[in-house]
Amino acid sequence: MMETSIGAVARVKTYVATTKPEETLSSRYAQLPALWPTDGAIQISNLVAAHSATSPSVLKSISMTVQAGEKIATCGSSGSGKTTLILALLRMVEFQEDSMTIDGVNLLEYSRPEIRTRLNVVTQDPFLINGSVRFNLDPFERTPDEKIIVALRRLGLWKSIDQEGGLEMKMNAASWSLGQRQLLCLARAMLRGGKVLILDEATSSLPQGPLMLMLCSVDRKTEEMMQEVLETEFSSHTVLSVLHRLRYIYRYDRVAVLDGGVLVEFDTPAALLARDSRFAELYHSGDH
Repeated sequence: MMETSIGAVARVKTYVATTKPEETLSSRYAQLPALWPTDGAIQISNLVAAHSATSPSVLKSISMTVQAGEKIATCGSSGSGKTTLILALLRMVEFQEDSMTIDGVNLLEYSRPEIRTRLNVVTQDPFLINGSVRFNLDPFERTPDEKIIVALRRLGLWKSIDQEGGLEMKMNAASWSLGQRQLLCLARAMLRGGKVLILDEATSSLPQGPLMLMLCSVDRKTEEMMQEVLETEFSSHTVLSVLHRLRYIYRYDRVAVLDGGVLVEFDTPAALLARDSRFAELYHSGDH
């Protein structure tokens, strides 16, 4: 046990000593336009990306144009590169100059933290912070309480929160179901604004399968509510969603299918299902 602990400490010390902070990679950045992104148009041109400047490419010559307000589903088998594509938008992997822009803004010309504060992300694993409900939804205290309550009502969460102390209720993630935690994170996204919403398999971790049907009825309802909120509250947003379960695929404008880091298909769900496509294979082999 002692040997294992010492080894773990040594690895942490090595990581700290050898890993450069992100912003030392480039010290000069322009300042993003105040309201960016205003439309959410995304242009990806011959994108080659890797986890570091010296590691092999994990995305290979990807090109795609996403119109402002489009809803794009990103699909592929495990290791296909679909999550890495999202990481590239957040500048969490390395890529070359002029290969990715949002509303004409070259992402490499601006600091990583600033870009991330402007893009709205809902991750697969709900992230909650120690503190009150208000702090979890509005940590920078920029939103009136009335607006926070409206978002919670919209997602069916306010009644139970109000009974436990309202916005000052202390968060205890263990007492919330997975579905409730994901809805809370979606409420946070509703309050942040912006024109680009990124979802990294935001509903794929909800339980599934026939043996779980009765136990998971609430989570199925949660998934349906999340999709309905995406269509209404985010109707004018550009949405990029990494999908594993394809139950709601027809609600997306187009599907980007990746395989081995290559964009192999990019078309409407109907068009891809109408032919012998990689997407059709994924769709017919999955649980809907």
